[in-house]
Amino acid sequence: MTRKRKDAELCKKVLAWVLFLGISMTIFAFSHQTAQQSSEVSRTVLTQVLEKLIPGYYELPEAEQEQLIKTYHSCIRKIAHFGIYTLWGWSLSFLLALYKKRKKVILGIVLCGGLLYASGDEWHQMFINGRAAQLSDIFIDTVGSGFGFVCFVLLSKIKNYFSKYMKKALT
Repeated sequence: MTRKRKDAELCKKVLAWVLFLGISMTIFAFSHQTAQQSSEVSRTVLTQVLEKLIPGYYELPEAEQEQLIKTYHSCIRKIAHFGIYTLWGWSLSFLLALYKKRKKVILGIVLCGGLLYASGDEWHQMFINGRAAQLSDIFIDTVGSGFGFVCFVLLSKIKNYFSKYMKKALT
């Protein structure tokens, strides 16, 4: 392997580690918020989503806006759990693939790692003011991690398809 290629591989690995650790730290930071802080973040995001999905949201009476927020607050939180763990699972899959791990091994590590990290995350929340651990969140997070692996595999197949297509087109 040439020196340039080795440097490029090292650079990819460093960037993959930075991405994975950055997502892991983001999860930790969200879990370290008090219940009030976490709820306020969810509420802000949900308000922005409702504004985009419901024309004239801000013209609705305040009581109606509040009812919509109450109705969808839990849902947006669960989607956030799933989404960030999907990114976590994808970034871990990408990282492990750089170390030439087989897909079955990657899947096992992502699922076990997702379960362990989610469990630790929920345990951590038990020590934060107003927060609690929820078994349902561990399940959602673990499934999100697995979905991140699925996304990684699908994106890899798409990348490989286009790489082969471009090589044929250029020859």
